Amino acid sequence: MKLAELVPPGRSFENPDAEQALLGTLMVNDGVFDAVAEIVTADHFADEVHAEFFRIIAARIRGGRRVDPITVRNEARSNAVTGPAWESYLSRMTGAFTAPFMAPEYARAIRDCWVARAGKSVANDFLTNLRHDPREAATVLEEAQEALNQIVDSGDSYRPVVTALVAVNALREQLDQNWRNGITLSGISSGYAALDAWLDGFHRGGMYVIAGRPAMGKSSIGMCLAVRMALNHGRGLFWSGEMSPSELMARVIAAKTKLPSSAVISGHWRFKDGVRPLGDDVMERIAIASTEAAGIPLVIDDRPGVTVAQIATRAKRMKREKAGIAFIVLDYIGLMRGTPEARRAGNRVAEVTGISSDIARLARELDIPVVVLSQLNRQSENREDRRPTMSDIRESGAIEQDARAVIGVFREEAAIQTRMADGVPVRNFNESDSAYKTRSDETLRRLEEVRGRADLIVMKNRSGRTGTIPMFFDGPSTWFRDEEEGQSSNAW
Repeated sequence: MKLAELVPPGRSFENPDAEQALLGTLMVNDGVFDAVAEIVTADHFADEVHAEFFRIIAARIRGGRRVDPITVRNEARSNAVTGPAWESYLSRMTGAFTAPFMAPEYARAIRDCWVARAGKSVANDFLTNLRHDPREAATVLEEAQEALNQIVDSGDSYRPVVTALVAVNALREQLDQNWRNGITLSGISSGYAALDAWLDGFHRGGMYVIAGRPAMGKSSIGMCLAVRMALNHGRGLFWSGEMSPSELMARVIAAKTKLPSSAVISGHWRFKDGVRPLGDDVMERIAIASTEAAGIPLVIDDRPGVTVAQIATRAKRMKREKAGIAFIVLDYIGLMRGTPEARRAGNRVAEVTGISSDIARLARELDIPVVVLSQLNRQSENREDRRPTMSDIRESGAIEQDARAVIGVFREEAAIQTRMADGVPVRNFNESDSAYKTRSDETLRRLEEVRGRADLIVMKNRSGRTGTIPMFFDGPSTWFRDEEEGQSSNAW
């Protein structure tokens, strides 16, 4: 018998028959309790008396005591809830006794009704709040959406455990498949060979954090990864809290045509003495690249200040569709909002901690990699060596804990330029002419050495080593390339 056969037609919100059958089975065979307890609790029962009976049974079994109609009798009779109904309920429960192997199915039927009741309660509260709550309708809807997501997420609590034997067999099956098909990565390719070599690809169900200070290129590497993964593995979701879809795609087209993104957006070259329109040949290159870019299977979401619940709703809908969803990129976590409860508490660190935890859970639930961009705090700018460290991650240490890997984006060229004005290094207070000239010459020499270069610093990696991955970065088109690709290779 399946769950659908145990749920009365027309979607019932209560199932007293299933509740009585489950309790009766526990009364006769308490050995099935552990399998049932993974699925249902007393709070899931619709009948108050049934719920109290379950609490009594659960307390006795967890206390190492046996359960049957005789051993439970005294406790049930003295209970304020079950006492008055003991005789009548006992006959119903024992009369509803069924085969022990059916107990988990009855438990699922009980839980299914609880989900229906909980959803109905949220819907009723939502309609009431729409009529009487002075807040914006979108805020009321967001709270209802969060409540519904919590109900759905609670279903994960009774996911069956996996034995070592099952886990090893699954591993061997994956190993054999990879070996036969020549698949060298255990995750999906990032599109960058050097990064794949360090991370072994982006693992399904993993949260990956890429962090950097402003102007270092964290948004750029996020879009680079999204485009290459979409072309290699299928449709992905990119959320941007800073840029519009047209701005993002302008960068993609600029990288393909090797033009400045400003020229792709404005249709003009920009010079110190003015602007000039692009020639027909350049416009033709942009048109061809635009047609190719239109075929990239990437969905861009630019809603400001989204919550993880809103991202989850869209991602789950995409997963149900034929095209599916292969990955998510979020730019960036500091622009996302926590749950309404977290926001009301007014603690931003706790709010970001909750956001990070929810993202990690979403990655596991959808079984896809989620790449999260994060902004580093200003601490690195006060050091002589401005390379990012784990302690520089802004607002929450939970981000680094939840992540499978943490990667810092660093461009020494950009770091040097923050200490320059009008093309020369800023002079320090009381610095002598000779000292300034020596330092200025060395700074300008170093600037030329690192121009067009970047580093991806792997600061945490559950899949292996940590260290620095040298990259090329094209400033005008804001595109990253592997060193092996070369600076003039195709962007995508």
